[in-house]
Amino acid sequence: MIKIWRISLSAFFVGLFSFTPKVSRAQVLNENEIQRIATQITVSIVTPNPRNPQQMEPTGSGVIIANEDNTYYVLTVKHVANSGNEYQVITADGVFHQVEGTGVRELADLDLGWLTFKSSTLYQSANLGNSESLKDGDRLYLYGWPLFSNSAKLASGNFRRHLTTHSEGYAITYDANTENGMSGGPILNARGSVVGIHGRQEKLYKSGIPIERFLNHAASGLTWLQICNKYEPDSVNLAFAKLAELNRFLVRGWYNIYPNSCRGIYLGEEYRGRIYFYARSPNSGKFWGKGDLSLCLNLYNNFIETMEAISTCSDRNRSQVGLRERRVSPGENRVDLVE
Repeated sequence: MIKIWRISLSAFFVGLFSFTPKVSRAQVLNENEIQRIATQITVSIVTPNPRNPQQMEPTGSGVIIANEDNTYYVLTVKHVANSGNEYQVITADGVFHQVEGTGVRELADLDLGWLTFKSSTLYQSANLGNSESLKDGDRLYLYGWPLFSNSAKLASGNFRRHLTTHSEGYAITYDANTENGMSGGPILNARGSVVGIHGRQEKLYKSGIPIERFLNHAASGLTWLQICNKYEPDSVNLAFAKLAELNRFLVRGWYNIYPNSCRGIYLGEEYRGRIYFYARSPNSGKFWGKGDLSLCLNLYNNFIETMEAISTCSDRNRSQVGLRERRVSPGENRVDLVE
Protein backbone atom coordinates (compact mmCIF):
# COMPACT_ATOMS: atom_id res chain seq x y z
CA MET A 1 0.00 0.00 0.00
CA ILE A 2 1.26 3.47 -0.86
CA LYS A 3 1.73 5.65 2.19
CA ILE A 4 2.20 9.34 2.68
CA TRP A 5 3.01 11.11 5.90
CA ARG A 6 0.24 13.66 5.30
CA ILE A 7 -3.29 12.31 4.98
CA SER A 8 -5.53 14.89 6.65
CA LEU A 9 -7.43 16.68 3.88
CA SER A 10 -10.37 19.06 3.92
CA ALA A 11 -13.86 18.25 2.71
CA PHE A 12 -14.62 19.03 -0.88
CA PHE A 13 -17.43 20.37 -2.98
CA VAL A 14 -18.32 18.65 -6.22
CA GLY A 15 -18.94 20.89 -9.22
CA LEU A 16 -17.98 20.99 -12.87
CA PHE A 17 -18.70 24.55 -13.95
CA SER A 18 -19.30 27.80 -12.10
CA PHE A 19 -22.20 29.27 -14.01
CA THR A 20 -24.30 32.12 -12.62
CA PRO A 21 -27.59 32.93 -14.37
CA LYS A 22 -28.31 36.02 -12.26
CA VAL A 23 -25.52 38.52 -11.86
CA SER A 24 -24.84 41.00 -9.13
CA ARG A 25 -22.53 43.94 -8.93
CA ALA A 26 -18.93 43.45 -7.86
CA GLN A 27 -18.93 40.84 -5.11
CA VAL A 28 -16.29 40.59 -2.40
CA LEU A 29 -16.12 37.28 -0.53
CA ASN A 30 -15.14 36.78 3.08
CA GLU A 31 -12.17 34.64 4.10
CA ASN A 32 -14.27 31.54 4.82
CA GLU A 33 -15.79 31.69 1.33
CA ILE A 34 -12.35 32.13 -0.24
CA GLN A 35 -11.03 29.14 1.70
CA ARG A 36 -13.96 27.00 0.57
CA ILE A 37 -13.17 27.80 -3.08
CA ALA A 38 -9.43 27.30 -2.60
CA THR A 39 -9.95 23.93 -0.92
CA GLN A 40 -12.00 22.68 -3.86
CA ILE A 41 -9.54 23.63 -6.60
CA THR A 42 -6.13 22.97 -4.98
CA VAL A 43 -4.27 19.66 -5.09
CA SER A 44 -1.17 18.34 -3.38
CA ILE A 45 1.55 16.98 -5.71
CA VAL A 46 3.57 13.99 -4.50
CA THR A 47 6.32 11.76 -5.89
CA PRO A 48 7.79 8.39 -4.79
CA ASN A 49 10.64 8.48 -2.30
CA PRO A 50 13.67 7.23 -4.29
CA ARG A 51 14.81 5.16 -1.30
CA ASN A 52 11.35 3.75 -0.61
CA PRO A 53 9.05 3.90 -3.69
CA GLN A 54 6.06 2.82 -1.59
CA GLN A 55 6.28 6.07 0.35
CA MET A 56 5.07 9.24 -1.35
CA GLU A 57 6.78 12.55 -0.61
CA PRO A 58 5.07 15.94 -1.07
CA THR A 59 6.74 18.30 -3.51
CA GLY A 60 4.28 21.19 -3.66
CA SER A 61 0.84 22.28 -4.76
CA GLY A 62 -1.20 22.74 -7.93
CA VAL A 63 -4.58 24.07 -9.03
CA ILE A 64 -7.27 22.39 -11.16
CA ILE A 65 -7.88 24.71 -14.09
CA ALA A 66 -10.13 22.68 -16.41
CA ASN A 67 -11.94 19.40 -16.97
CA GLU A 68 -12.87 17.82 -20.28
CA ASP A 69 -14.21 14.29 -20.75
CA ASN A 70 -13.03 13.22 -17.26
CA THR A 71 -9.53 14.58 -17.91
CA TYR A 72 -8.47 17.15 -15.33
CA TYR A 73 -5.81 19.76 -16.05
CA VAL A 74 -3.60 20.91 -13.17
CA LEU A 75 -1.35 23.98 -13.34
CA THR A 76 1.74 24.21 -11.14
CA VAL A 77 5.30 25.53 -11.20
CA LYS A 78 8.20 23.65 -12.80
CA HIS A 79 10.33 23.70 -9.69
CA VAL A 80 7.61 21.68 -7.94
CA ALA A 81 7.05 19.14 -10.72
CA ASN A 82 9.09 18.61 -13.87
CA SER A 83 8.99 16.20 -16.79
CA GLY A 84 11.69 13.94 -15.36
CA ASN A 85 9.79 12.32 -12.48
CA GLU A 86 6.68 10.28 -11.74
CA TYR A 87 3.94 12.15 -9.90
CA GLN A 88 0.56 11.70 -8.31
CA VAL A 89 -1.90 14.36 -7.21
CA ILE A 90 -4.13 14.22 -4.15
CA THR A 91 -7.49 15.89 -4.54
CA ALA A 92 -9.48 17.46 -1.70
CA ASP A 93 -11.32 14.21 -0.99
CA GLY A 94 -8.03 12.44 -0.18
CA VAL A 95 -7.93 10.36 -3.38
CA PHE A 96 -4.58 9.71 -5.11
CA HIS A 97 -4.58 10.12 -8.90
CA GLN A 98 -1.79 8.97 -11.19
CA VAL A 99 -0.51 11.70 -13.49
CA GLU A 100 -1.10 10.72 -17.10
CA GLY A 101 1.40 10.13 -19.87
CA THR A 102 4.88 11.58 -19.67
CA GLY A 103 4.04 13.76 -16.68
CA VAL A 104 4.47 17.51 -16.72
CA ARG A 105 4.28 19.67 -19.84
CA GLU A 106 6.74 22.49 -19.23
CA LEU A 107 6.43 25.99 -20.66
CA ALA A 108 9.56 27.65 -21.99
CA ASP A 109 10.58 30.97 -20.37
CA LEU A 110 8.05 30.50 -17.54
CA ASP A 111 8.32 28.61 -14.27
CA LEU A 112 5.06 26.88 -15.15
CA GLY A 113 3.95 23.44 -16.23
CA TRP A 114 0.72 21.50 -16.44
CA LEU A 115 -0.27 17.89 -16.01
CA THR A 116 -3.40 15.77 -16.31
CA PHE A 117 -5.15 13.00 -14.42
CA LYS A 118 -8.28 10.98 -15.14
CA SER A 119 -11.27 10.68 -12.84
CA SER A 120 -15.00 10.11 -13.15
CA THR A 121 -15.50 12.11 -9.96
CA LEU A 122 -16.53 15.71 -10.52
CA TYR A 123 -14.04 18.14 -9.02
CA GLN A 124 -14.31 21.90 -9.07
CA SER A 125 -12.21 23.83 -11.58
CA ALA A 126 -10.85 27.29 -10.84
CA ASN A 127 -12.37 30.47 -12.19
CA LEU A 128 -9.38 32.01 -14.01
CA GLY A 129 -9.29 35.79 -13.81
CA ASN A 130 -6.66 38.38 -14.68
CA SER A 131 -4.03 40.25 -12.66
CA GLU A 132 -3.97 43.44 -14.72
CA SER A 133 -6.56 45.24 -12.60
CA LEU A 134 -4.78 44.58 -9.27
CA LYS A 135 -3.95 47.76 -7.38
CA ASP A 136 -1.67 48.47 -4.44
CA GLY A 137 -3.33 47.23 -1.27
CA ASP A 138 -5.80 44.83 -2.93
CA ARG A 139 -6.36 41.75 -0.78
CA LEU A 140 -4.96 38.46 -2.11
CA TYR A 141 -5.26 34.90 -0.82
CA LEU A 142 -2.82 32.03 -1.37
CA TYR A 143 -3.54 28.38 -0.72
CA GLY A 144 -1.32 25.31 -0.66
CA TRP A 145 0.27 22.50 1.29
CA PRO A 146 3.25 23.44 3.49
CA LEU A 147 5.87 20.67 3.32
CA PHE A 148 5.94 20.00 7.05
CA SER A 149 2.26 20.27 7.82
CA ASN A 150 -0.61 17.81 7.94
CA SER A 151 -3.09 20.33 6.55
CA ALA A 152 -3.35 22.94 3.85
CA LYS A 153 -2.93 26.62 4.62
CA LEU A 154 -4.69 29.79 3.51
CA ALA A 155 -2.38 32.81 3.62
CA SER A 156 -3.62 36.33 3.00
CA GLY A 157 -1.81 39.55 2.24
CA ASN A 158 -1.85 42.70 0.16
CA PHE A 159 -0.86 43.11 -3.44
CA ARG A 160 2.23 45.31 -3.74
CA ARG A 161 3.09 45.98 -7.36
CA HIS A 162 3.56 44.70 -10.89
CA LEU A 163 7.20 44.05 -11.77
CA THR A 164 8.38 45.57 -15.05
CA THR A 165 11.50 43.39 -15.12
CA HIS A 166 11.16 39.78 -14.06
CA SER A 167 12.49 36.29 -14.64
CA GLU A 168 10.54 33.15 -15.50
CA GLY A 169 7.28 35.11 -15.54
CA TYR A 170 7.27 36.30 -11.92
CA ALA A 171 5.62 39.69 -12.26
CA ILE A 172 3.26 40.25 -9.30
CA THR A 173 4.34 40.75 -5.68
CA TYR A 174 2.54 40.58 -2.33
CA ASP A 175 3.25 40.30 1.39
CA ALA A 176 1.40 37.09 2.35
CA ASN A 177 2.92 34.76 4.94
CA THR A 178 3.56 31.75 2.70
CA GLU A 179 5.60 28.59 3.42
CA ASN A 180 7.66 26.09 1.44
CA GLY A 181 5.32 23.63 -0.28
CA MET A 182 2.73 26.24 -1.18
CA SER A 183 4.54 26.88 -4.48
CA GLY A 184 2.31 25.98 -7.41
CA GLY A 185 -0.83 26.88 -5.49
CA PRO A 186 -3.37 29.52 -6.56
CA ILE A 187 -3.34 33.25 -5.88
CA LEU A 188 -6.97 34.34 -5.52
CA ASN A 189 -8.46 37.82 -5.52
CA ALA A 190 -11.28 38.96 -3.25
CA ARG A 191 -13.86 37.55 -5.69
CA GLY A 192 -12.39 34.05 -5.57
CA SER A 193 -10.84 34.16 -9.06
CA VAL A 194 -7.35 32.80 -9.64
CA VAL A 195 -5.16 35.70 -10.79
CA GLY A 196 -1.79 33.98 -10.55
CA ILE A 197 0.33 31.04 -9.41
CA HIS A 198 2.53 31.41 -6.33
CA GLY A 199 6.16 30.35 -6.55
CA ARG A 200 8.79 32.54 -4.88
CA GLN A 201 9.66 33.84 -1.45
CA GLU A 202 12.04 36.78 -1.62
CA LYS A 203 13.50 38.53 1.42
CA LEU A 204 11.23 41.54 1.16
CA TYR A 205 8.22 40.12 -0.69
CA LYS A 206 6.62 37.03 -2.24
CA SER A 207 5.97 36.76 -5.96
CA GLY A 208 3.81 34.89 -8.43
CA ILE A 209 3.20 34.45 -12.14
CA PRO A 210 0.11 36.23 -13.56
CA ILE A 211 -2.44 33.72 -14.83
CA GLU A 212 -2.67 35.55 -18.18
CA ARG A 213 0.97 34.59 -18.88
CA PHE A 214 -0.24 31.01 -18.98
CA LEU A 215 -3.47 31.66 -20.87
CA ASN A 216 -1.58 33.53 -23.59
CA HIS A 217 1.25 31.02 -23.97
CA ALA A 218 0.87 29.42 -27.40
CA ALA A 219 3.24 26.56 -26.56
CA SER A 220 0.95 25.33 -23.78
CA GLY A 221 -1.14 23.47 -26.35
CA LEU A 222 -4.30 24.52 -24.50
CA THR A 223 -6.85 26.88 -26.01
CA TRP A 224 -8.71 29.43 -23.90
CA LEU A 225 -11.16 32.22 -24.56
CA GLN A 226 -10.32 35.11 -22.26
CA ILE A 227 -13.28 37.47 -21.89
CA CYS A 228 -12.63 40.81 -20.18
CA ASN A 229 -15.56 42.90 -18.99
CA LYS A 230 -14.69 46.56 -19.57
CA TYR A 231 -18.36 47.55 -19.35
CA GLU A 232 -18.59 49.08 -15.91
CA PRO A 233 -20.43 49.10 -13.57
CA ASP A 234 -22.42 45.99 -14.59
CA SER A 235 -21.55 42.33 -14.58
CA VAL A 236 -22.25 40.35 -17.72
CA ASN A 237 -23.31 36.79 -18.48
CA LEU A 238 -21.66 34.92 -21.33
CA ALA A 239 -22.45 31.81 -23.35
CA PHE A 240 -20.29 30.29 -26.06
CA ALA A 241 -20.61 27.62 -28.74
CA LYS A 242 -18.02 25.57 -30.60
CA LEU A 243 -18.59 23.20 -33.50
CA ALA A 244 -18.98 19.63 -32.29
CA GLU A 245 -19.87 17.86 -35.53
CA LEU A 246 -21.39 18.92 -38.84
CA ASN A 247 -23.95 21.59 -37.93
CA ARG A 248 -24.13 20.69 -34.25
CA PHE A 249 -22.62 22.90 -31.60
CA LEU A 250 -21.56 22.33 -28.01
CA VAL A 251 -23.04 25.26 -26.09
CA ARG A 252 -22.24 26.32 -22.52
CA GLY A 253 -23.58 29.14 -20.34
CA TRP A 254 -23.88 31.20 -18.31
CA TYR A 255 -20.50 32.42 -17.13
CA ASN A 256 -20.58 35.43 -14.82
CA ILE A 257 -17.90 38.09 -15.45
CA TYR A 258 -17.63 40.92 -12.94
CA PRO A 259 -16.89 44.54 -13.95
CA ASN A 260 -13.26 45.34 -14.68
CA SER A 261 -12.30 41.67 -14.58
CA CYS A 262 -11.52 38.83 -16.97
CA ARG A 263 -12.44 35.16 -17.13
CA GLY A 264 -10.60 32.38 -18.91
CA ILE A 265 -12.88 29.76 -20.45
CA TYR A 266 -11.31 26.47 -21.49
CA LEU A 267 -12.01 25.41 -25.10
CA GLY A 268 -9.86 22.30 -25.47
CA GLU A 269 -6.42 20.83 -25.95
CA GLU A 270 -4.96 21.95 -29.29
CA TYR A 271 -8.41 23.30 -30.26
CA ARG A 272 -8.34 25.51 -33.34
CA GLY A 273 -11.09 27.03 -35.40
CA ARG A 274 -14.22 29.11 -34.94
CA ILE A 275 -16.06 29.67 -31.69
CA TYR A 276 -19.07 31.89 -31.12
CA PHE A 277 -20.07 33.91 -28.06
CA TYR A 278 -22.96 35.98 -26.79
CA ALA A 279 -22.74 38.25 -23.75
CA ARG A 280 -25.41 40.30 -22.02
CA SER A 281 -25.88 42.52 -19.01
CA PRO A 282 -29.21 41.61 -17.36
CA ASN A 283 -29.10 44.82 -15.31
CA SER A 284 -28.86 47.20 -18.27
CA GLY A 285 -30.12 45.06 -21.15
CA LYS A 286 -26.95 45.67 -23.19
CA PHE A 287 -25.69 42.71 -25.21
CA TRP A 288 -22.76 41.74 -27.42
CA GLY A 289 -23.63 39.62 -30.44
CA LYS A 290 -23.27 39.94 -34.17
CA GLY A 291 -25.45 37.34 -35.79
CA ASP A 292 -22.67 35.17 -37.24
CA LEU A 293 -24.49 32.19 -35.73
CA SER A 294 -28.12 32.00 -34.64
CA LEU A 295 -29.00 29.80 -31.65
CA CYS A 296 -31.94 29.54 -29.27
CA LEU A 297 -30.49 29.93 -25.79
CA ASN A 298 -32.16 29.53 -22.43
CA LEU A 299 -31.74 32.97 -20.86
CA TYR A 300 -32.79 31.85 -17.39
CA ASN A 301 -30.94 28.63 -16.58
CA ASN A 302 -27.40 27.28 -16.68
CA PHE A 303 -26.76 24.77 -19.42
CA ILE A 304 -24.34 22.47 -21.17
CA GLU A 305 -25.91 21.07 -24.30
CA THR A 306 -25.48 20.24 -27.95
CA MET A 307 -27.77 21.95 -30.44
CA GLU A 308 -28.15 22.81 -34.09
CA ALA A 309 -28.21 26.34 -35.45
CA ILE A 310 -31.91 27.16 -35.87
CA SER A 311 -33.97 30.20 -36.80
CA THR A 312 -37.05 29.70 -34.59
CA CYS A 313 -37.54 28.97 -30.88
CA SER A 314 -40.46 26.85 -29.70
CA ASP A 315 -39.54 26.81 -25.99
CA ARG A 316 -40.85 29.90 -24.19
CA ASN A 317 -37.76 29.92 -21.93
CA ARG A 318 -35.50 30.27 -24.95
CA SER A 319 -34.71 33.28 -27.03
CA GLN A 320 -33.05 33.49 -30.43
CA VAL A 321 -29.75 35.35 -30.24
CA GLY A 322 -26.93 36.10 -32.62
CA LEU A 323 -23.48 34.96 -31.51
CA ARG A 324 -20.27 36.68 -32.55
CA GLU A 325 -17.60 34.67 -34.33
CA ARG A 326 -14.02 34.45 -33.11
CA ARG A 327 -11.17 32.32 -34.50
CA VAL A 328 -9.09 30.72 -31.77
CA SER A 329 -5.97 28.59 -31.30
CA PRO A 330 -3.55 27.94 -28.42
CA GLY A 331 -2.25 31.29 -27.23
CA GLU A 332 -3.82 34.70 -26.87
CA ASN A 333 -7.58 34.73 -27.55
CA ARG A 334 -8.76 37.76 -25.63
CA VAL A 335 -12.00 39.61 -26.20
CA ASP A 336 -12.75 42.92 -24.45
CA LEU A 337 -16.41 43.74 -23.89
CA VAL A 338 -16.67 47.51 -24.09
CA GLU A 339 -19.55 49.96 -24.14
